[in-house]
Amino acid sequence: MGIFSFLKRKRNDNSISVQTKAVPSEVYTNEHIENEISKEILIPELNEPKSEISNYVSSWNISISFGKSTSNNYAKAVFLAKKSSNYYEEGSGKDIIHQATYTSATNDYLAFIKLYELVGSWKSSFVFINGEMIDRKIIGKLNYCYGDKCRSGNNKFCYGASEFTSNPFGCHRLQISEHNNPWWSFGMLDTKGIWHVDKDAILNRINQYYIPYKNCPSFSYEKILFNLNNLPATINPKKDKNWEIRDRSIYPKNYGIIASININLDDLYK
Repeated sequence: MGIFSFLKRKRNDNSISVQTKAVPSEVYTNEHIENEISKEILIPELNEPKSEISNYVSSWNISISFGKSTSNNYAKAVFLAKKSSNYYEEGSGKDIIHQATYTSATNDYLAFIKLYELVGSWKSSFVFINGEMIDRKIIGKLNYCYGDKCRSGNNKFCYGASEFTSNPFGCHRLQISEHNNPWWSFGMLDTKGIWHVDKDAILNRINQYYIPYKNCPSFSYEKILFNLNNLPATINPKKDKNWEIRDRSIYPKNYGIIASININLDDLYK
């Protein structure tokens, strides 16, 4: 059952209760709602995107709704909402609800950010991605990261916004990049001088950091696992001169540039 149908079904008393769950520090999930435990909040009834763009919207969409406000930005917010890919309003006067839906297209998402910056902190404001209500802290992270990608115009942005965040996974928010826990640093050296890459340890770190970004339109957990699987299982510096052992750890010969060994990172960008 989609979120729109769910909200319609739950709207008999015009409210639903949202319970928060305890989560580890600095880790946010879609169930970690930014409200006090057991606090009742009013969630407006949302509407399905218009049929003329539903095929595109169904792949990834973000909707924001907000009600009447005394803010000086209210008129501007309504103006921006009406310019969205999909706009819908319900009610009138103080009971009016505005709903704007956007796609992942660059200009569209940047337009969402403009509206969110105006109404995101309002009590009447709620954001849904693909019909799932999303916590404000996660939206903030997405706006910071995916917004930067949209502004950069760089289709390889997720593989590294700079040489310092270069990574083979397709998400530099995993905290595994060339200068921040690089993938080759996970492993151990055997008695023959061969480095064994610990892919399980890499996967554990991926699982620790990906949650806040799993709703990003550019994020693909399956692709990350595919790229992880295609990393070399072992590195032998005696045969591959791109690598060297220092203090029983392995490093690219010219540290700061990810060496190409048994894997072509350009292929991962495709």
